[in-house]
Amino acid sequence: MEFVVVPSQRKRKNRPRRHRPSVSDLVERTIQDLQNDQWTVSAIQIVRDSFSAVHNDECPDVLCLGLGSPCSSPNSRAQLAFLLLICKSLNIDRSRVSLYDPVFTEEDLCYFEEQKLNVFQNNESEGYAIKSPTLLYMPHCDMELHEEILKHNSTLRNVVLICNRLGDYVESNPSRELEARVPYLCRIVPFLISVSFPPSHVWPAAFNNTSVQYLPISNFDAWSSEITSSSSAQHGDASAEARPGKA
Repeated sequence: MEFVVVPSQRKRKNRPRRHRPSVSDLVERTIQDLQNDQWTVSAIQIVRDSFSAVHNDECPDVLCLGLGSPCSSPNSRAQLAFLLLICKSLNIDRSRVSLYDPVFTEEDLCYFEEQKLNVFQNNESEGYAIKSPTLLYMPHCDMELHEEILKHNSTLRNVVLICNRLGDYVESNPSRELEARVPYLCRIVPFLISVSFPPSHVWPAAFNNTSVQYLPISNFDAWSSEITSSSSAQHGDASAEARPGKA
């Protein structure tokens, strides 16, 4: 039996291209989805309560690190949309928001510019010194990036963090490894208040294991003493290593 190949009747060349939504459209749709979700109300209230707990009425700056690319990642879009809703709820002007992630695309950068959001260039965020009340937004960043920020901002006064629950890093890694890789993170965890967001059924991967964390005023003195003693111990070790040994 001979089989005859029948050419397709569809004219693929003439098929109109499917319109790809802009980043602005995609983010706006995600904002609307979050606004219609009771989870958002509960999560933003946790952020509000945390700022009240650090007793600061000033409008905070926002530093966002490790967001990912909103144009290519739905989870990054959800995290950005949530951040914009926080800013709206707390009356934070978008000009006070600064972002950095090396994976940002040109499309992302154009969108940020349209929205009046500031973007660090060439990782200016390294060693960023937090000098004013700040919301530090670091969704699903690794513990080394948290360590870098904590090392340069060890007091954490008037800072509210939204990130992975830092205690999970401490509980899931050997203490010797933590002391070597992330000493500041390892030491600060016992002094922090951590309030986890409820599970998000609409965006489970975007907000899983996410907590609001801050250093309460009642722990300021104890944490300052911890920093001082740790710093003295490190200097002492360095001095001992620098001394010439006996012949």
